[in-house]
This record gives sequence, structure tokens and C-alpha cells, in this order.
Amino acid sequence: MNIRKVAIIVGSLLILSLFISTLGDGSSKAEGNGESDFSEVDAYIAREMERQNLPGLALGIVQGDRILYLKGYGQADSSGRPVTPETPFGIGSIGKSITAMAVLQLAEEGKLDLDAPIQRYIPAKFKGAQFITVRQLLNQKKRVLPNLDF
Repeated sequence: MNIRKVAIIVGSLLILSLFISTLGDGSSKAEGNGESDFSEVDAYIAREMERQNLPGLALGIVQGDRILYLKGYGQADSSGRPVTPETPFGIGSIGKSITAMAVLQLAEEGKLDLDAPIQRYIPAKFKGAQFITVRQLLNQKKRVLPNLDF
């Protein structure tokens, strides 16, 4: 997947998250079955997939610790296999940003100190680990990371 396509997908997901936040607390219920009605979300996804020429995607909507909605859209590959909520997707370098966001959220909650040595959180037994901080790992600066002996 090329960078442009990844940027389009990430942008779409951000727009979708804003769209979902306008739906309120997710408490709108479909008639009779007690499940949330996400037909507007489905329609939005269908429009955006068509507009951005996306072959497939998987969506999960979470509120707190509850999964509100899971659905796959489109095709997972050229064989026509449908996307499901369990379809794996290669995300490449986006994983770095996702990890950094999670680490920064932990720091914001006071559960992690960015300037603490990594040995506080990862029991590392290699030379030089006592000098490497969480912040340095997030910055991915090679010059601050010595040649480490594992």
C-alpha cells in the first residue's frame, strides 16, 4: 500500500471519528433488536470507499471498554475475499505513530515517565540500557542510542 493511500485511510478514519462523535453516546437503538443503529456509518463508509477508491477496510467503534460495532467492508485482496473485522491489515510505519500515541497517553495519565530509563518498564539486560530513556526511544534518534550488546 502506498503512502498516499495510507494517508487517505487515516484521514478518512479521523473524519469518521468526528462523524461518530456527532452521533452522541451510541445509544440510538434499532427497532426491536436492542442493537445500536449504525446505518449512517455504513452509508458514510460506502460513500468514502467509492470516492477514495478503497478496496476494503475494517471498522471498530469502541466506547470506553465496550465494543459498540465491528464490521468489514469491501474486498481483502484481489481474490475477492471479503473483509471481516478479523481481517489482518499490514500497517507498516503507521505502527510507530500508534505506539507513540499510546505511550504519550500513558505519560499523560501519570502511568509512565518519558524521562525514565527504559529498564523501569522493560527488564533489559544489555549494556547501555540504563542510559536510554522512553523519550529517546520515541524520538528514534540513532545518535543517542549507543551500539548495544544484547
